[in-house]
Amino acid sequence: MSNIAFLGLGNMGVRMCQHLLDAGHQVVVWNRTAARAKPLLSLGATMALTPKLAVANADVVFSMLRDDAASSEVWLHKQQGALMALKAEALAVECSTVSVGHFDKLVNRFEAYGRDIICAPVAGSLPQAEQKKLIFLVGASQAQLMRIQPLLNVMGAVVHHVGEGSSGVVLKLMVNSLLGVQVSLLAELLGFCEKFDVNPRKAMDILAQLPVVSPALASAAQGMLAKNFAPNFPIDLVAKDFKLLLADAGQAIKLPVTKSTGAVFTACCEKGGGDNITGVYKCYM
Repeated sequence: MSNIAFLGLGNMGVRMCQHLLDAGHQVVVWNRTAARAKPLLSLGATMALTPKLAVANADVVFSMLRDDAASSEVWLHKQQGALMALKAEALAVECSTVSVGHFDKLVNRFEAYGRDIICAPVAGSLPQAEQKKLIFLVGASQAQLMRIQPLLNVMGAVVHHVGEGSSGVVLKLMVNSLLGVQVSLLAELLGFCEKFDVNPRKAMDILAQLPVVSPALASAAQGMLAKNFAPNFPIDLVAKDFKLLLADAGQAIKLPVTKSTGAVFTACCEKGGGDNITGVYKCYM
């Protein structure tokens, strides 16, 4: 069994880490809020006070963090960051949804220190993390993929080798933006439906039978119509991911639909759109 460090115990990270523990791996955990680690300690995890201490003996280090800033602090902090304490043969795996620019910066810093980091962000939210049905989007060499695939299989159902470098990050931002565009458009159209006194539930029953509605979109529709905005994919993180993609694209790539949808989610957050991506529906109710 592997010696693993897991950095970041948010709603996704704690579930992923639990599966590693259930599989018998030795896991040292760290989280900014230490109380988040308590359920894992009873399963055999060891808690470290800093990222640096967490990774000292690890063969593989996973991180599942909120954004670029959190990732940068956890890996690169001058006193407590994980990079400086990694063993030479250790492999770091960034599972967080971060920008391409940030991940490329991490790769450069790791290479300068003689260490390796790959990306393996996930498609899926809390139900998939709970049920070990996450889909990993891996940017790594073939050898690195072979090394970590058994661990990814413990936490997920599918592992896609996208390519090397930041390729997994690119695809992850595409996935989240595509979902956001679909959910935002559906919320808008359900509002249109209600304005003309067409029963939105009946409309969705019909639309769900057509190829234009994906399973993910049908599930989002159920949440919107039930006014269930419990967090699976928090709406502020949706807005964050649009900002990351647009920042990576810069001025060279024109993304008008992505840009306008990102603005919708940002505005919805400011208006108190709720905890979940489906909260965008509140803007059209």
